[in-house]
Amino acid sequence: LDYAPLDYAYFYDIKKEEIKVTVLGDMIPFSKRTIPNRNPIFEIKIRAEETRTLYMKFSTQSSFTIPLTIWESNSFYRADHNVQMYYGIYFGIFFVMALYNLFLYFSVKDNIYLSYVVYLIGMFSFMFVFSGFAYEYFFPEKPIFINKLLISTIGLIGFVIALFGRNFLNTKIVLPNIDKLLKIYLLINSLIIICESFFPYSFLAIVGSAVNLINAITLFLVAIWLFRKGFRQARFYLLAWTIFLLSGILFFGKNFGLLPNTFFTSHGLEIGSALEAILFSLALADRINIIKKEKEES
Repeated sequence: LDYAPLDYAYFYDIKKEEIKVTVLGDMIPFSKRTIPNRNPIFEIKIRAEETRTLYMKFSTQSSFTIPLTIWESNSFYRADHNVQMYYGIYFGIFFVMALYNLFLYFSVKDNIYLSYVVYLIGMFSFMFVFSGFAYEYFFPEKPIFINKLLISTIGLIGFVIALFGRNFLNTKIVLPNIDKLLKIYLLINSLIIICESFFPYSFLAIVGSAVNLINAITLFLVAIWLFRKGFRQARFYLLAWTIFLLSGILFFGKNFGLLPNTFFTSHGLEIGSALEAILFSLALADRINIIKKEKEES
């Protein structure tokens, strides 16, 4: 079952008069899993030509999909090995980008690089928790904490997106009214991070997702407006947001059953965010060249 944030997955194996019930999910301690994996994996042993009745029931506080696949054990471990390698490359991109831009920050003393490093950390944190690796490797016996951490990272990712967008697009100077709106996004996401223990998970998840969607659309439209006004720095930023929004459409389209469950729809958010991170880095490099050229011309 390729969906790590699922709270509960009930598996009923009916054999003659016996019913075996197995319950997995990120609200169950990791030690209860017979197969140690970030996703809920159920083991079925069936003899050749044997007929069995199997049922499943799912329960969670957030939106979810049910990407069920029946694997032969060797095929599963080969496929899972490839997925682990894919995630290693994905998280490695963010780690390298963060170190590189942190070095640039200490070299040129420009706060835009620090805000980009914070953005990378926020995106890394959200995907690390959402994909189930934080649950598997760091907090295997603290399922309630993992769910609270996921809400906090939703607030964190919204915060860093607004922060980096403000700094890079210089909205405080060029669009002061939009800048006030971005400050409101920063405030709401800060409250989500702080209040994760005081409000229901489902409520904060809906509020956080809605605010972050509006936040993303706002920055996307601002980038389009600035690009059309001849603001050169907006070109890479606009391309990065276009790719990320398209990948988000694929991901959420799959979640709402509008698109089939494929590798690109299941992992579109990771692919899009990695490309976005790379393009943002190029945008910062382009920004240095623009500033250098402007100084030379002046």
